[in-house]
Amino acid sequence: GRAGVEPARAVTPDTRFRIASMSKSRTAAAILRLRDEGRLSREDPVSKHLPEFRKVRPATTDSPPPTLRHLLRMSAGFPQDDPWGDRKLAETDAQLDALVARGLTPASPTGTRWEYSNLGYAVLGRVITRVAREPYQAYITRRILQPLGMTNSVYAWDKVPADRLALGYRWEDERWKAEPMLGDGSWGAMGGLITPLEDFARYAAFHLDAWPPREEADTGPLRRSTRREMHRPWEVISVLQDLQDAAGRPVARVAGYSAGLSWNQDQRGVIWVRHAGGLPGFGSEFRFLPDHGIALIAFANRTYAPMSAANHKAMELLVNE
Repeated sequence: GRAGVEPARAVTPDTRFRIASMSKSRTAAAILRLRDEGRLSREDPVSKHLPEFRKVRPATTDSPPPTLRHLLRMSAGFPQDDPWGDRKLAETDAQLDALVARGLTPASPTGTRWEYSNLGYAVLGRVITRVAREPYQAYITRRILQPLGMTNSVYAWDKVPADRLALGYRWEDERWKAEPMLGDGSWGAMGGLITPLEDFARYAAFHLDAWPPREEADTGPLRRSTRREMHRPWEVISVLQDLQDAAGRPVARVAGYSAGLSWNQDQRGVIWVRHAGGLPGFGSEFRFLPDHGIALIAFANRTYAPMSAANHKAMELLVNE
């Protein structure tokens, strides 16, 4: 319950947390809005918008060139890059462009498997910047955040009043040690957003509002059909038995990935859409249940805090008891 240790500051609904990879669905929403505006296609080769990407060769000669769709659903062939990617938020556009231009080593042929890639979402941020002709942070703020009333959500931590910023910590040597706040740079598209609970609740409600499909005005910054597109699985992650119900009984689920969000359905038929986040100093998760009209949001300022477990326990109590 503390936003800072020394001096001690209590967390309030207006405390701004860095939400790490929970930022990815905003990046995906921006790509899909540009698609809806006719400015790009999900099927565009990445190199169409980033010429530097021409140096990137797929793992096999019979693999198709990576497209924006592959990046969105994390099947472009890049290797899982946690925690390497978690520490690159502050790198410049030029550094990211140079990394891509040197050529990247794929881990698998394009489109053959899901593998979590922060790099892929950093590249999507560069695509937004090139296509929108403004920094991805500005486009997402102007086109997604501000229309939702998320006026206290930013990418640069130094734009947050000091008394409202949650500072990040790690537990080491039997005491809390501060983690350095990473700057805002080219990799923020994969995990850089800073937001208070009050703002994020608006975002979760915006996604819930996409359900059910209906005959009424569609006035949001993203079409209801596009939001539902984000919620449905595009890529299979796995079939897992890694959860328990409120009584401690094992629960199996199938998980898939779409556009900055993970879709899940358990053996009882309960569906939830979620994304977690983790960075040095922070851990977070949110999930919403379209069939039940509820969302759960958890922010923490401890390195890789396991907030998914807390939200799952709460979901079990709300839905299945």
